[in-house]
Amino acid sequence: MRRLLTFAAALVALFVFFALPSADAQMGRAMSVLVNNGSNIPVVVTGASLTGGVWEQVPAPGFAVAPRSSAQFVNRVGDPSGGLGGNLMLSPGAGYVHATWSWPAYQQQPGAFMSSFNMAGVFVGWSMEMGPNGPTLVINVNPM
Repeated sequence: MRRLLTFAAALVALFVFFALPSADAQMGRAMSVLVNNGSNIPVVVTGASLTGGVWEQVPAPGFAVAPRSSAQFVNRVGDPSGGLGGNLMLSPGAGYVHATWSWPAYQQQPGAFMSSFNMAGVFVGWSMEMGPNGPTLVINVNPM
């Protein structure tokens, strides 16, 4: 009976070792979009969509980044070589910001583009920062 239990324990250990994905495989790839609102008005999410991966927390239309605060949205894929991409539309006051990013499968670095117009009273800038947890598209909204 003892040998049978030892054999069964060994089989379970082999199954866990070979059948379950490693922690590295579960992590995949991720890219963050960080909205820093340094202005005196809320920055409202007007739309969001993905061309690859999933949101960790969906930036729902109507969600507001309060004045002098930040919000971060993470686009993630379970496959370490999977592709990521999407769009985030924001409205700081009467203005409009459209950020787009793409990190295709097997590409080392992502690309991004942002357009904005009618930005009365605020200045919007962006940068791509490479960090230990992956790239971050940083959108800064500041008073003029």
